[in-house]
Amino acid sequence: ARLWTLEKRGSDAREAASSKLRDGGLLTRVEAAEYLAVSTKKLQRMEAAGTLTRCPRLGTLVRYASRDVLRLASANGKER
Repeated sequence: ARLWTLEKRGSDAREAASSKLRDGGLLTRVEAAEYLAVSTKKLQRMEAAGTLTRCPRLGTLVRYASRDVLRLASANGKER
């Protein structure tokens, strides 16, 4: 039952990410990680390396611009 719940949660995040990418919205760290098929820790490392930047002026909220996520997806051959 727990595995099904985790899979369902991941599926929901992927669907939300795809919807936000179509609309040009902002993605959460979890949504971006699901879309790029990487861990949230990997996204944090990408931020530290300067490969990915957070949207400014959101305080402690972490959001990424859809154009940045799509750029990374196409560079890594993970375009969906």
